[in-house]
Amino acid sequence: MIIPTLMYHSVAPEPLDYLRVTCSQFQRHLEHLCTNYSVVSLQMILQAKQRNIPMPAKPVLITFDDGLKDGFDHAMPLMEKAGVRAVFFVIPAFLGKDTRWDHKAPTIEPHMSSSDVLALHRAGYAIGNHTLTHQRLSKLPVDEMRQEFTQSHAILTDLLSQPPVAFSYPYGDGDERSRQVCREMYSFGFATVRQGVFDWDIEPENIRRIYVSPDDTPEQLDAKIQCYMKQRQHE
Repeated sequence: MIIPTLMYHSVAPEPLDYLRVTCSQFQRHLEHLCTNYSVVSLQMILQAKQRNIPMPAKPVLITFDDGLKDGFDHAMPLMEKAGVRAVFFVIPAFLGKDTRWDHKAPTIEPHMSSSDVLALHRAGYAIGNHTLTHQRLSKLPVDEMRQEFTQSHAILTDLLSQPPVAFSYPYGDGDERSRQVCREMYSFGFATVRQGVFDWDIEPENIRRIYVSPDDTPEQLDAKIQCYMKQRQHE
């Protein structure tokens, strides 16, 4: 099962850096995806896997990392209008806070609040775990690495009244230790564009994704998806 998985971080009216797609660009992406593909939810994929139900033709999954407030303020309304759903990977320790933790961030941006995350969940968006404090897991002692999983998982389970089923590795950096924990706790784990597998049936805890650039036209996005389907990564 190969499902091209798009990796976004930020959507806002004005451009900023290599991780922010403008609202107008994101709307063009959505229009292209809805016309040429089947934008599927994580819930649909999980049901298809558990019940052996065929997926729609040409499925594509949209994901957002870091749980930034602009995902709720700007990306969600556009997806509501398009009638599609995405996965939002949030960092529980930073809910209601900002990105001061990220020394590489070009500006300080707010994260979603707990109420934002709960509203997304109730609207049918999948909420995934992005660790407690966005640590590079491969650099942590094993006990601290496990705590990044378990403490964040407990917070999200309490907030959503159900456990999250998906995990995203900060910086896409999952080693064998963290992938083993992900296998124990989650149905799916998502890496980044230079790591992971294309076929979800091979290593569902280590799924490769497609980086979406702010400069990607719908045609360039399509080219990346086509490369992914051939199990080649377009960067």
